[in-house]
Amino acid sequence: MAVHEYVRTQRPANTQRAYATDWKVWTRYVTELGIPEDSATAGALVGFVVWLERQEAAPTTVDRRLAGAVVGLRQRGAKPLKAATEAARAALNGYRRRLTGAGEKRGRGRPRRWRSSTCVPSPLRAPRPSPASGTAPWC
Repeated sequence: MAVHEYVRTQRPANTQRAYATDWKVWTRYVTELGIPEDSATAGALVGFVVWLERQEAAPTTVDRRLAGAVVGLRQRGAKPLKAATEAARAALNGYRRRLTGAGEKRGRGRPRRWRSSTCVPSPLRAPRPSPASGTAPWC
């Protein structure tokens, strides 16, 4: 058991916090559906992806929450089979394809390189070209 504790402490603190939050989301999911918390089946994991999709979570969020749930299951002694996690990833990839096909993007919005805390719209400033689209509004 000491080995598992040592390995767990090697994860960065922000990863541990994210996984703890992901586990809370997992427990809310299983509670709402009335399935056992330690259910590591393909149906439970795929259902988790679908449940998050219906909440309009961004695919990257779904991906991380799935990883956090799988880590949490393993920490609690459940053994999700590789086929179960692969099925959940396939469901996630389908979600990504549906969003792409609909021309919809979910997540943080503009790429990070476009963000600027000093960007102030001004009618006197001309837009500067950006590498991705040719222009960026007033920044």
